[in-house]
Amino acid sequence: MTTSSAIAILLFVLASALASFAQSDQISALEPGLRDALVRDASCSSQSAPRIADDPAAQFLQSHVKLQTVRGTHPGSIVVLDGACHCPERGSERGATNSAEAGSQAANCATYLYLRSGDSYRLALHGVFASLRPLSKGLRHGMPSLTARFEAGDSKAETVIFEWSGTEYKPTLCASIVESGKRRLPITKHACAASPALAVQ
Repeated sequence: MTTSSAIAILLFVLASALASFAQSDQISALEPGLRDALVRDASCSSQSAPRIADDPAAQFLQSHVKLQTVRGTHPGSIVVLDGACHCPERGSERGATNSAEAGSQAANCATYLYLRSGDSYRLALHGVFASLRPLSKGLRHGMPSLTARFEAGDSKAETVIFEWSGTEYKPTLCASIVESGKRRLPITKHACAASPALAVQ
């Protein structure tokens, strides 16, 4: 991948970062295979917090999630959990004092990508991101590349491109983006091992 194509992808990521998900629903309303996989795998973003599966089942099943469909050889769903447990920055940044105000803040939230096989779902990728979405251009081994955005501070974000290897999604391009009033945003490509977006996974 050339530097110019990498920068073009990153600019596309910035333009689409605020796009809405296809739907929002309660966990209890998800199809059984996806609901069961989420109950099995989901955990709070904080390492010191208890696993979701240890919380009262009724409370967890009433939680809302955002869903986005992933189309390819292995169709699947991106599931984003909401709430203070799953979005550690929400409610604490910029002096948010109530749930309505906190809910309007951009936050890194627990995010899961499941691929469907018959009636069951397998976890293909998980992390804590401000957004995760498929790129619309081209397929690799029959699956779209994914772009993740991670809010690293008031004026800094991390972008990660994941590509399908044939068996799993792997990070292939990582960059830091410093936002300012300028039209052109400074984008610095770096090794994915140094990305704070992957350090918290």
